Amino acid sequence: MLIRSSSSAVRRLTLATALLVAVAPLACHAVDSESRWVGTYRFAHGPDEDGFEVELRSDGSARSNAGGPGTLTRGQWKEVAGVVRIEWQDGWKNQLSFVGGHWIQRSWPPGVDFSAPPIKEVRIRKEP
Repeated sequence: MLIRSSSSAVRRLTLATALLVAVAPLACHAVDSESRWVGTYRFAHGPDEDGFEVELRSDGSARSNAGGPGTLTRGQWKEVAGVVRIEWQDGWKNQLSFVGGHWIQRSWPPGVDFSAPPIKEVRIRKEP
């Protein structure tokens, strides 16, 4: 009986080790995938406009000066299906994506879900 339980314990340990070896690279990939989004993005709605900036931080927080000079809007971001979704404290939502060699930003007003068509879509620039 002691040998059987020991053999069972060895099998469980082997299975646990195999799972850990298989899953660890996936966890690292998720972190690397999200870290590529971290940085500052510049939004300008026209060639003569100063625009504003959005900063995505590694802790999942977002900050923006979209309200004008001296203002700070806070939000949270996460990667979903290869795009970034930002939910701001004031209820606005943004989605950032890289499509056709360009950074694109889409916007939704408060109370409107990401599944609805965006009200605005503009090209943006990621700062180096």
